[in-house]
Amino acid sequence: MGTHGRTGIKRWALGSTADKVARSFTCPVLLIRANADVPETIHLENILVPLDGSVQSETVLPYVADLAAKLKVKVNLLHIVEMPYHTYVTPSPRDSSAT
Repeated sequence: MGTHGRTGIKRWALGSTADKVARSFTCPVLLIRANADVPETIHLENILVPLDGSVQSETVLPYVADLAAKLKVKVNLLHIVEMPYHTYVTPSPRDSSAT
């Protein structure tokens, strides 16, 4: 899907249809910025696939595998986990300075 590639105040004022479509669909969506210079050749070594553990995020994997095989590139999967709790440093009972 084509996108204007607006940022900042223009995006806030005018909105982004492409962003709304990409967020509402359950299938992978490729956004291509309009009026962008298209290189004559593209050399890729890696494809980075961000995953959040959901079934929806993993639906892109067969497409990435097919693309990687055709381009003969390596695929890196990225999964960032947010800690469900906070760790606080407290003095140890053996610490004599904690009175």
